[in-house]
Amino acid sequence: MNSISVWPKGADAWKATGWSWVAAFQTATLAIWCHYFFDHLWWHGIMLAICLAAGMGLGRLLRRSYASIPSTLVTGTLLVVAVFASYFLYHGRPFTGYFVPVVCIIQMVSGALLGCSNFSIRQQPLPWLISIALLLFFQPFLLYIIDALWVLAILYILLINYRMRWVFPVLLFLSIVSIKSWHYSDLRLFSDQKFFEDKLVGQWETGKQTLDITFWKGGFFVFQDNRKSFSAFDAALYYEPMAHVPLAFTEQAERILILGGENGLLARELLKQPEIHQIDVLPYDRNYLNISRDEPIWHEIHQQVWQEEKVNVLEGSAGNPENITSTYDLILADLPDPVDTAVSRLYTKMYYQKLLSQLNKNGLFVSQAGAYEKQCRMHQSIKKTLKSLGFSIRIFHQQVPTIDHWSWVMGRKDTIPDAPPFFHQPPENSRWITKDAFPLLLNAGLLSPDCMDVEINTLKNPVIIRYATPANP
Repeated sequence: MNSISVWPKGADAWKATGWSWVAAFQTATLAIWCHYFFDHLWWHGIMLAICLAAGMGLGRLLRRSYASIPSTLVTGTLLVVAVFASYFLYHGRPFTGYFVPVVCIIQMVSGALLGCSNFSIRQQPLPWLISIALLLFFQPFLLYIIDALWVLAILYILLINYRMRWVFPVLLFLSIVSIKSWHYSDLRLFSDQKFFEDKLVGQWETGKQTLDITFWKGGFFVFQDNRKSFSAFDAALYYEPMAHVPLAFTEQAERILILGGENGLLARELLKQPEIHQIDVLPYDRNYLNISRDEPIWHEIHQQVWQEEKVNVLEGSAGNPENITSTYDLILADLPDPVDTAVSRLYTKMYYQKLLSQLNKNGLFVSQAGAYEKQCRMHQSIKKTLKSLGFSIRIFHQQVPTIDHWSWVMGRKDTIPDAPPFFHQPPENSRWITKDAFPLLLNAGLLSPDCMDVEINTLKNPVIIRYATPANP
């Protein structure tokens, strides 16, 4: 059995070269992963290098107790550590509290193995210089290069130790690992990964907001500006009520306008009702709509709704009510919370007055109104603003675990009855809503008297910005 000498020569020198490449690119890879998960690339790189050096020191101490260390044992253990590290990187993110300690342990074990072989970085500085250069000028695509060099270094060690009879099995194994790594690589090259517990599978900047999609247990979670917007697990709890409750109060709902609705889920829900002939969508954030229309990951979420014949995307923006030129039986405002001046304009008396003029006789307007308890003053301000225009008001609500106990406000020129007069049987493929659920949706609990002290939202006095902030109820 071969052993490692104090100063590697001949074949052992070649093995030492391979180990140097493995250690250098393993350190760089782990540092980059820490960077994507927790930021601070150089801090983690230095920390991992220190862990490797500490492990090497421990390995040299262990070597003093043994006359020689089998090179096969060192190489095999390094391979096991590398495979474990690769698996942990792809699947270990949910264990956030343990991530950094585990990668530090990986480094120390690798360093100990190298220390047992009496390996010294001074003997093989080139891989470390290349790793430092790659980190210094790091760009996301360089991670592919670093990963590839790590795999090639492992392959090199295996070939040196086990000669050619292991070439084909090793190539097959590494090919599978490489393909798997390439498949998952797109899931991690996002700067916002450090903000999320789960794997980030999509990230976009629209100019008005940041969109992020994470993946957990077979379902998507969508975030807008790092706030949960909806998830695959309970999106139906939001969109089924918003679509089907207003239809139960609308005698004829052939033409519908959606304000906002860029993710396509509200339009997809409305398409379940065959009596609807046309759905116009006027986005507030057109880049968001373009992303959901063009990006493949969104196609799975809304099931290609933008390709439907009944769905028509209007020109312009929901931010300008003059873009609304037709009249509708139902207008649904699925707009962002009014947390800034630009969005608060979509909740003003002037804006609602324009919408009122675009409703057909007996037409209905519906707006999302925020979390029922946490944003109760926002909810009440929307009601008061609509009432000031002569709207008859009715609310409905729903508990949506991903976001909160949510509310909607309905408004109409004529009186809205207590019970839905035009009940539409919920579609058979509905996930949650049933006929028995309607009374529960239409009866909400009493709010605190403090929630009633609100003002009408206007352009000159955009009070709803303050009301929409849960910290200022």
